[in-house]
Amino acid sequence: MWSARGEKERLLAERLSSRVNDAYKTLQEPIPRAQYLLELQGLGIQEEEPPLEDLEALSEVMETMEEIDASSDLKTLESLKSHNDARMNETIGELEAAFETPNYGKAKAELIRLIYWDRIDRGIKKKVQQLY
Repeated sequence: MWSARGEKERLLAERLSSRVNDAYKTLQEPIPRAQYLLELQGLGIQEEEPPLEDLEALSEVMETMEEIDASSDLKTLESLKSHNDARMNETIGELEAAFETPNYGKAKAELIRLIYWDRIDRGIKKKVQQLY
């Protein structure tokens, strides 16, 4: 359809298609979706590593990262991943509930927690690749 039109229309169609694809990717994943929704409220997270103010969660993150670093077997890493997946799912549920309420302060706090759980998930995957 667009190929039959002029160069200007084709370029416009490519740019629009790219924007639609970017929007779809943003809305598909929980972290970028929540970041976008918070930005709409003027509460976006600007830092690459936002501070985790929940000291219990911070301690849990630090302990888990140490366990990942020290781990040398797949069974331990699978156990860590299973536990972390449960934390991520719970946090995503809390995040969704905070947006539904709406309680954007809570949503921002849950998003920060999710960012840290996601970092753990990536750490586990990286360690598995290093070992196997």
